[in-house]
Amino acid sequence: LLTIEKTEQHSSEKSKKKKVTFGEDLSPEIFDKTLPANTPLRKGATP
Repeated sequence: LLTIEKTEQHSSEKSKKKKVTFGEDLSPEIFDKTLPANTPLRKGATP
């Protein structure tokens, strides 16, 4: 949940700088492993 909240907070900054601010180690695969595969990701919504 913390990683998702961070992405939402830095979404505006990432659109301006176009650079991932929370580290290069973070990959989309981590989000898939953290959440169930059938869980839809919505902005501002917690799974």
